[in-house]
Amino acid sequence: HKPVVGGDLLLTLDTRLQQLGYQILANAVDHHDAKSASAVILEVETGDVLAMLNYPSFNPNIRLSKVDEHTKNKSISNLFEPGSIIKPLAMASILSHQYYKPNYMIETSAEGHLVGGQYIKDHKYLGVLKFEDVLVKSSNIAMIKLTEQLPDDYLANTYHKMGLFTSSYLPLYGENVGKYLKVSDANKLTMSYGYGLSVNLLSMARAYNILANGGMDPGVQLVFEKHRPEPEVIIQREYI
Repeated sequence: HKPVVGGDLLLTLDTRLQQLGYQILANAVDHHDAKSASAVILEVETGDVLAMLNYPSFNPNIRLSKVDEHTKNKSISNLFEPGSIIKPLAMASILSHQYYKPNYMIETSAEGHLVGGQYIKDHKYLGVLKFEDVLVKSSNIAMIKLTEQLPDDYLANTYHKMGLFTSSYLPLYGENVGKYLKVSDANKLTMSYGYGLSVNLLSMARAYNILANGGMDPGVQLVFEKHRPEPEVIIQREYI
């Protein structure tokens, strides 16, 4: 066959952010005496991946003698239980189902709230909270009480729409898609404060990007394309 002229491949990555972000991760790992760290930076309106970082990493210009943890793209391959960082996503889902006034009062408990035979507590007794203070105080009990008003699959379906349990479809190897326990009365509630599910970092960044973009999901892009699909409405802007 005759040689074919290759095309240009233009990535969305910003080398300045890659370099700066890598140094920030290195400092954070050293400061916290951690084993590793990862970060993802997205352009809000387009979903372009401006940086995808893992520390420690490796030099791709040097031939590898083995494939190990340093060669993994942990931003997409490692799953983790998100914990309280999922609460803004859950709150958007709660508001999309039922509107609450900012001064709506929610009573917490020093003893905790019974979920599936176990008492779930806050980090300290928070008393009676206004709705507008639930995220500020990061109350597990308030999130549970609000989520109890949702249909069984409502929260899980919202997370699905936000991309937590679906592939990014980026041209990258080794992506592990998020997952969650079978929805039950208990699991539906624990998912509101980030337990009973696991996600990868890129999917969590995408979900937060939906909030930053007024409820619109542009997806995530790593290769620059002139023609892109229109962003999809996931959550109405007034619920964010």
